[in-house]
Amino acid sequence: MTVFISLSLYLFFDRFDKLPSIRHPKIIYLTSQSFGDHRANGKFLGMLFAGDGDYYFSLDDDILYPRDYVERMTDFLQRGNNAFIAGVHGARLKTDIKHYLTDRDVANRRMAIATESSVHILGTCTTAFNTDTLRLDVRRWKHRNMVDLTFALICTERGIPLKIISREENWVGSQEENQSDSIFSELQKDDTVQTTMAKALQQFHTNNPEREQQ
Repeated sequence: MTVFISLSLYLFFDRFDKLPSIRHPKIIYLTSQSFGDHRANGKFLGMLFAGDGDYYFSLDDDILYPRDYVERMTDFLQRGNNAFIAGVHGARLKTDIKHYLTDRDVANRRMAIATESSVHILGTCTTAFNTDTLRLDVRRWKHRNMVDLTFALICTERGIPLKIISREENWVGSQEENQSDSIFSELQKDDTVQTTMAKALQQFHTNNPEREQQ
């Protein structure tokens, strides 16, 4: 049984002129005016304040998370001694990558998955990990709005496996999908940079085949 002593929610407001009037000691506002224009990368800014041994969950505002989400994801990590990054939405790259958008097999977050398995990329709308396993400072990242690939490259280079949890269909849902201003919509227009990053990620796995067995 997992016992949580303290939880904090870090909310990143990207280019908001006005903030909501919520006041709670465990809800911390982080703004682009104070921390910089990090766009989607901002979901990891809370790591600047997380303590050692904390569990960190990266969340998006258009996702519907179930009530048992934190408990099940933390249990998944603890059963593996916190040695990997847990996720729900994931993908494996095909051997020959010409376009990132098409040359990957995606396990969508809404799909039923019977067996926990390793992936090359996790959707950072549903990742969880222990800070003793991974520390990040997104203020140093080269790319904005390429969070999943940047995250995957960092974890892979550090030898940290990425795994998706087994679950029933629609355990995690969506409030909205494929909005006109979404990162996925931009990806559909041009995936050149993402394809270059995916090739680098695939090459790393090719050169380190033992990682495929983790």
